[in-house]
Amino acid sequence: MLNLVFTFEAMAARSAVQTSAQLAQALRLARAGEPIAYETIACEEIPGCDDVHAQVAVLFSDLRQLDGFTARLTCALLPSGIAIADLCAPSSAKRE
Repeated sequence: MLNLVFTFEAMAARSAVQTSAQLAQALRLARAGEPIAYETIACEEIPGCDDVHAQVAVLFSDLRQLDGFTARLTCALLPSGIAIADLCAPSSAKRE
């Protein structure tokens, strides 16, 4: 199992509710591309994020899932104006 924290950045001003809703949609789309994703990839938004940065913890059952998931997530986020700003292991996940 691999647990990583994705930090996202909104390119335009938006509310935390808008960002959260758009992230949830993009995460669903990214997981849908994995044949058995709902059993092998888990996502959880980390509370306490601001309007510009949001963090999501993602648990992968296999390291080989990371590249495909990240590519699908990046594509799903394009229309929303949200981008992946950082990717790190939970122990080093820090927001400035």
